[in-house]
Amino acid sequence: MKNVNPYIKALKGFFGLVFLTAILLSCEGPEGPKGANGPAGPQGAQGPAGPTGPAGNVGEAGVANARAFPWTKNTWTKFANNSTHDSIADPNITATTLQEDLIMVYFKTTETATTISRLPTTFINPITFEITFRVEYLAIQGYIYVFHTVPISTSTLADAFPNSMVRHIIIKGGNSARVNYELDFDDYEAVCDYFGIEP
Repeated sequence: MKNVNPYIKALKGFFGLVFLTAILLSCEGPEGPKGANGPAGPQGAQGPAGPTGPAGNVGEAGVANARAFPWTKNTWTKFANNSTHDSIADPNITATTLQEDLIMVYFKTTETATTISRLPTTFINPITFEITFRVEYLAIQGYIYVFHTVPISTSTLADAFPNSMVRHIIIKGGNSARVNYELDFDDYEAVCDYFGIEP
């Protein structure tokens, strides 16, 4: 038997492997088109809520929020018990106005009086220092009532102040806790100045 050189045998095996690899590579086709994207995975759980932000500053009221009505001379009606009242009609006073807005009523004893008081107000006898009148008001839908009932005396507002006058001012949204007014509403001149109202 003829002996085969181991070196030649190994070399034949190597070239055979190279030849087989070349055949396999030559059989590989071109790269196919990209496949479609797979479906989206399920949505993850919602993360925890962030911390609550700080509260905003209370805003100032705009001057356009005020509506002032003309001075009106009181027309007093007297009752048998010496109580007195006057009713001022105003269709601007609605149920919404009563709930949301601030209604202020101011009183002066004559047309030319320089002392103007916000109702309710009290008149005191300068000699006895006793309360003579307590003038009050009540706002209802469509009307403002100005009256005095305490104390009942032999004199009435009609007797003491026959030429008295009242004026009411409505502040839009004035009953809201978010509105901040840095003024004294008892100070009529300050209110007019703040809201740009002609006194």
